[in-house]
Amino acid sequence: MTACTVAIPEAEVRAGPPPPSPDWDEAGTQAPVDLSELVVGFVDLAGSTALAARVPTPDFARAMVRFRSIATATVEGWGGRLVKVVGDGALFLAPDASTAAAVAFALIAACAGRPELPALRGGLAGGEVVLDGDDCFGLAVNLAAKSAALARPGSVVATRAVVDELGDAGTCAPGAALPGVLLGHLPAFVELFELDRSEFASRTSA
Repeated sequence: MTACTVAIPEAEVRAGPPPPSPDWDEAGTQAPVDLSELVVGFVDLAGSTALAARVPTPDFARAMVRFRSIATATVEGWGGRLVKVVGDGALFLAPDASTAAAVAFALIAACAGRPELPALRGGLAGGEVVLDGDDCFGLAVNLAAKSAALARPGSVVATRAVVDELGDAGTCAPGAALPGVLLGHLPAFVELFELDRSEFASRTSA
């Protein structure tokens, strides 16, 4: 497999919506935080801005509605949990790396069959996730989103933890090493790998 060491600034990685104000009981004890070890996936439509500039607004709106419909059906159909769809991006959770990768590639395949949609790309990261009602947050959520932004259209990149859990199925795509990217000024180095789509083709084409 081919590794890519990507510099992701710690400040950016940890940025995001602040946790909700803690609830306290009458004894002054803070309510427990709902933490789970999960794999987070984030996918977005590469080139959606260009699409919005190229087609009439009603056509673009219909394309985004179609994407939302595909995301809802596909994520749950492959064993994941759709957290939310925001514009051209979708955030989902999976119990393990294999499920997360299968969901991501199934989403890519489903969107590839729709000519009105740009190619999808995805990022996967594993770790502790704070579940907050219908939403979630945590380092893995931010890493998944930032990883997706570095992926080529039609591809999925994942962190070292996800690839290690996948084992043989986590083989990197041949010749698809990502270039090193430096974001900001306070880097926290994270290894990213592009997954080999052929390892999941038989499952996602079923």
